[in-house]
Amino acid sequence: SSKCGAKRIFSMAEVNTPPGAYDLYSEHETIHSLARLIFERLDVRTWMLKIDDEFAGRGHAWLDATKLQCHQALTRERERSMSLWLDPNKQQAALNKVVEELAKVVPRAIRIAHKKLFPTWEAFLETFTRVGGVIEAVPTGPVASPLVNLLIEPSGEVLLHSTHDQVFSADYRYVGSTFPQESTNVSALRQAALAVGRSCQDKGITGYLSVDFVSFNDADGMQRLWAVDLNIGLTDTAVSFEVFRFITSGHYNSIENTFKADVEDAHDASNASASSLG
Repeated sequence: SSKCGAKRIFSMAEVNTPPGAYDLYSEHETIHSLARLIFERLDVRTWMLKIDDEFAGRGHAWLDATKLQCHQALTRERERSMSLWLDPNKQQAALNKVVEELAKVVPRAIRIAHKKLFPTWEAFLETFTRVGGVIEAVPTGPVASPLVNLLIEPSGEVLLHSTHDQVFSADYRYVGSTFPQESTNVSALRQAALAVGRSCQDKGITGYLSVDFVSFNDADGMQRLWAVDLNIGLTDTAVSFEVFRFITSGHYNSIENTFKADVEDAHDASNASASSLG
């Protein structure tokens, strides 16, 4: 599944997503969209660019907006007066300055996750504009990355298969995951994931899929949850969970977010097998 397609599914499901832009297919609209986002959301420190068809963090690049001179100037202006944001002409003039600075500094200021794949901004941009891409805000502070695996039955029933907490390196590369997730409110995560699953079912999708989220506390200390990616198909985490479930003969309760294995039954079965051999 594509990053842009995921954004449309999330919109249908009415789940929260990061501020951002998608369906970007040219350098002009990418720079102008990024400039608009920076201008409108000075509270966002980092903006992530994602190539539409990449996975596991391979197509990630990011920009620290707070290091831009225009961001610092706009922050000072906002603290002094809100007149700039009330005057359309002043807004456009300020926005043009953001665009001008981005065009100059992005090639050297952007950070690319996989330099072996995209050694330069030009190489990254060529793929980004050829296949399309998205821009989205990165939360400030500690961030968790829960993942939910779902199964859409041929009957249309949407089942929550497993939950995991993903682990990423400092440069946003996927490292691994733990089961079950413990970072996020269980009910909120379950409701959001099932809403996405129902929207996928409405689109005629059947089978396994996974939904990636980010979870964090906002400035008021309230936990927030954003849907950030959608993967159609059987994921590595879903396969590893099935192997674990088979080995333990256990059961995952998605409402309680607990996994239980009947150790006594397994012990009895082992004894019975040993007796038959004796």
